[in-house]
Amino acid sequence: MKVTNLTSGSKGNCTFVESNIKILVDVGISYRNLNSNLKLLESSAENIDAVLITHEHSDHVFGLESLLKKCPHIKVWANSWVWQKITKRYLALANFDNVHFFEYNMPFSVGDFTVTALENFHDSVSCASFILSSGGGKLGICTDLGIITDYQIEMLKTCKVVYLECNHDLEMLASCGYPRILQSRISGDCGHLSNDQCARACVRLASHSTKVVVLSHISQNSNLPEVAYSRVMDELTIANKTHLMVLLSYQNKLGKTITIN
Repeated sequence: MKVTNLTSGSKGNCTFVESNIKILVDVGISYRNLNSNLKLLESSAENIDAVLITHEHSDHVFGLESLLKKCPHIKVWANSWVWQKITKRYLALANFDNVHFFEYNMPFSVGDFTVTALENFHDSVSCASFILSSGGGKLGICTDLGIITDYQIEMLKTCKVVYLECNHDLEMLASCGYPRILQSRISGDCGHLSNDQCARACVRLASHSTKVVVLSHISQNSNLPEVAYSRVMDELTIANKTHLMVLLSYQNKLGKTITIN
């Protein structure tokens, strides 16, 4: 299994996962940008077999309608409530019938992948994290979290690689100019995971099977990649868990391609 984050942040989210088939987790960027990014990986939108949708917010589904219009062979997996919300906004998708609905905590097959959706606390109609297994490798993609639960940690700790939200620094959030109501939404139990929360989760994951954590959904207004990285590494150092490799995902460039065996 190989995984590459194409873009991560409030302006768009999309992750490319490939084994015997090719999967996108979310399509929060335009078809043009998606295809440009995939060509850098010697692939293309036409090669995509399936899309997993986390939730209906536009930074996760902005490019879905265009993608499915141009590539109707692609199979989509989504929560039924999320799909209803998407089709009310993107009316052309109301007639798309190659969609499958998953239940949380119930594994399902997507080609040679076994996928389990975990339910997030987030201010959407419903929101999922995903664990994908194929060929002995196991990957977790876990963003858009107000909190991270003990159950999610239990599931994610079996993954060799985890893309984990590290959205905001609390001091930067307080001084970034956002209205107070937006600050409260971001830092609340149904918002986004802070650097502090992510750092503590990384320590817990480092005690088990996780070898790599990729810090994800880093805010461009209330965080910086170096601030997020430093906070997580400080917590890992205090806990003597610096064997965990910490990488970054980006809004405007490809992340590192990771091979998971």
